[in-house]
Amino acid sequence: MARRIVRLDVSKSKRTVYGSGIVIFCLLGFFTVHQVFLLVRVDQYQYKPCITMNEHHGAASPSQSHLRHHQGGGYHLLQEAQYMLNDRTMRLSPFVDRPWLHFNSNILSESAKKDIHLPKRKLILTDFGWNHPNATKGLSEFPRSLRSRELLQAFIDHPDFDPTVSWTREMAAGNATVDPALQYVVLMDIETCFESNYPNPVEQYQANADTQGGRLVNFKVQNPCSGIGLGGCHDLVGSILVSSLFQKHPNGSSLMYFECSGNGFARGYRKINPSLDLFIFSLSSAPHRQLLTASDMGLPPPPPHPVWLSFQQRQAIRNCESESPQHRPYLFTFMGKLGRSQVRQKLKAIHNGKDVLVTYSGGIANETYSSVLYKSIFSGAPRGDNLFSYRFTEVLSAGAIPVVYADQWVLPFHQKLVDWGKCAVVIPEKNARQTVDILGQIDPAQRCRMRQYCYDIYLKYMVNPEAHIAGMLKSIEVARKDRL
Repeated sequence: MARRIVRLDVSKSKRTVYGSGIVIFCLLGFFTVHQVFLLVRVDQYQYKPCITMNEHHGAASPSQSHLRHHQGGGYHLLQEAQYMLNDRTMRLSPFVDRPWLHFNSNILSESAKKDIHLPKRKLILTDFGWNHPNATKGLSEFPRSLRSRELLQAFIDHPDFDPTVSWTREMAAGNATVDPALQYVVLMDIETCFESNYPNPVEQYQANADTQGGRLVNFKVQNPCSGIGLGGCHDLVGSILVSSLFQKHPNGSSLMYFECSGNGFARGYRKINPSLDLFIFSLSSAPHRQLLTASDMGLPPPPPHPVWLSFQQRQAIRNCESESPQHRPYLFTFMGKLGRSQVRQKLKAIHNGKDVLVTYSGGIANETYSSVLYKSIFSGAPRGDNLFSYRFTEVLSAGAIPVVYADQWVLPFHQKLVDWGKCAVVIPEKNARQTVDILGQIDPAQRCRMRQYCYDIYLKYMVNPEAHIAGMLKSIEVARKDRL
């Protein structure tokens, strides 16, 4: 079997090493040979293997020194599997601590495994679609939106994700041992999001489809979850809820479901499926659709154009300097499309060209979208054709206080996890023309508290897909505790 040796000569650099310490460099390489050995030069011209990479399995076998590192409580995926899913277009991040993978691997002795600190939760991915055991079938028959891909990547890169679990072979067939002390969260490997306007605002699924690996982009083909409660999706959801995992551990197993369509999930679905173990996170759902407030919550809108604040700008939020006109000279701003939204039509009336700026075409002279948001005390997140607005998260990213005009829109996460009343200003759509008067009643001290809370929530649960997943998992945890 062909092997390739990569040797790193660090003898010249030994002069710069602290004291007589040992210099070790480990490079993770991907080569087109059957096996790769990465070797490092240690001390007196001795070479020892650092990583063995098998091309077919993507699995790395650790050296004895790595095993000692494991036994000492450390863990690094650079010495472990890169491709643990059937879907080879998804790759586990090498920069995430993975205690379940560590615990379930065969590289450690049983005594060494006793030292591993395991999470109190296990995340599991099904294998119906994208993660189908037949990888070709997963690519050719199951499309995926870019939004679903980034949420899936964040899910599998959570430290509680266990890539060693086979849903069909273990959980569905009843062969798994269920730990009653654990909380289990399951995600379906099927398109349920159907985000057609992100990240490309063209309202076309094909333009926002995941095409990696030649994946099918026709969303009209093999789409069992085109509407939750309709067709095969209801059957899939039901099959999970009656699986051995949920039957053996009914109070500790949750199915996480993303719903990103503009109209929310099917009206009255909760009358068909009232299971409290199904947690629906809906981007644009109103309360009349979400009959189970104990399980159904808002999904955070992804920001197409987030604003990245400098250290000084973040400090200005912390010490309330942001409330000064020098930092934020605009009382209220909104820049966006007019569309068919009536509330956006009403906002045109409050534009004064000075500290209240509302524009629907073009920009503002000598300003960028980001600079306007950062200079805003408040910024609008009015509904468009649908209840939600991508600008809600963009406003948060700039450290501005969001002003929401979307009657009955369910804001993200569990209400006991995030109290949006401490952050957002929610104005009924019919009162949009009174915006300036309403905002003028909020004094600088209160504004500072709201801004600080807003930005803290953004950094914790809204800044990226990983934060979205963290917020949703925490929401499930809070919801379950709230039922006790």
